[in-house]
Amino acid sequence: MMLAVPPNPDDQYLSEPLPLGPDDVAVQRIPNGALVTTAEQLYELVSWALTPVVIDRAGIPWIVFESDDGDDHAVTVPCPDDNISGRTDFDGLCDRGPLRVVFNGDTRVSAWPAASREQEATA
Repeated sequence: MMLAVPPNPDDQYLSEPLPLGPDDVAVQRIPNGALVTTAEQLYELVSWALTPVVIDRAGIPWIVFESDDGDDHAVTVPCPDDNISGRTDFDGLCDRGPLRVVFNGDTRVSAWPAASREQEATA
């Protein structure tokens, strides 16, 4: 599974020590700005955050999550004029792809784009 990662080093994988998964293998979060194209990648994304956000190829933002019973959901504001129902599953959302990760659940300042980090430093 390959992810298209933006060339900006600020948008690369986390620089802090990574949590360990099974077999003591470091686990990495899908970075903000990465492209995802499969339902499996969306499942990986929601494993890190309760409500990550992606945008589809038309620029529509979607909140993606799994319910307690394991069902996958993607929701946005409905817009019947543009054939957007407001709710779909991961497979339906992938049909609107490729998708770009806008928020991967990482709220640390180091995960923000450089301009945002500079604003935070002066605040």
